[in-house]
Amino acid sequence: MTSTKERSPGFVGARRTAELVGREEEMQHIAAILAANIEHPRVIAIDADGGIGKTRLLQAALTQAQMPAIHVATDLVDLYHAPTHTENGLADAIYQVLKPGEKRFANYWTERRLLARLRLTGEVAGVEEQRQKALKAFDLDMIALAQDRPIVLALDTAECFVYDRELRPESPRQIAQSFAWLCTRLPEWRNVVLLIAGRPASRVLYDRMEAYGLDVKRITLSPLHGDKCVRYFSAVEAMAREQGDLARADLIARLPNEERLRAGRLAEGRPVLLALLVDLMTVASVSTINDLLD
Repeated sequence: MTSTKERSPGFVGARRTAELVGREEEMQHIAAILAANIEHPRVIAIDADGGIGKTRLLQAALTQAQMPAIHVATDLVDLYHAPTHTENGLADAIYQVLKPGEKRFANYWTERRLLARLRLTGEVAGVEEQRQKALKAFDLDMIALAQDRPIVLALDTAECFVYDRELRPESPRQIAQSFAWLCTRLPEWRNVVLLIAGRPASRVLYDRMEAYGLDVKRITLSPLHGDKCVRYFSAVEAMAREQGDLARADLIARLPNEERLRAGRLAEGRPVLLALLVDLMTVASVSTINDLLD
């Protein structure tokens, strides 16, 4: 172990590593689904405990899907935000990540503006009718977009759609309004790949998606163990070198595999905790680290 004097004062590990570590199998599975020439909607349903790397996997999948022949969302739709729990709110969130514009969403753009104008004036009469018109226009534009080329979307924090997940963990009944709308619209849009990720409470949503007749492929993310933990340290080292923090990189490079594995066990294989441990192991005193890892 290196001495305290050699340690760098900065922090590296808590930042996202440049490469996605230990998820090659999952990425290959997602790539195969994206490559399939099938024009019906497909759902890639990911579940795992908090801190395992669901969001990072979604982001990497969107990056991997970027190619001229596919309409790929520019960002995730985070279902943590309450507006996405309504039909129009979710439609608008999808619209925002699909590079909105007057040409691409001509129908929706017009009806959406009219709906916003009604709401701003405080007029109640006509709002519900215009809301339905906006949803219909969104449908038409999504269908046209999917006919042009496949659409790839990603929804995160899916467990937020399950309101009574704490009260009824085995049989929740209170589901966000927009969930049923999404399940009924996907078959109409057709050529769409939907990536959706959440904690284990999200499984009830995936069950219901299958009940709607959707083609659901499930992925359960496991914690990082063994060689994957060792490689995580190497990825942080590479990032530190790329950023010019050579002192930090050299410290990480000298950490023996045994200590990397012990850190992985302490972090329970959760990348979010492992990242913090990498920071600690390169700034704390030797005695502090030994006490922590023992």
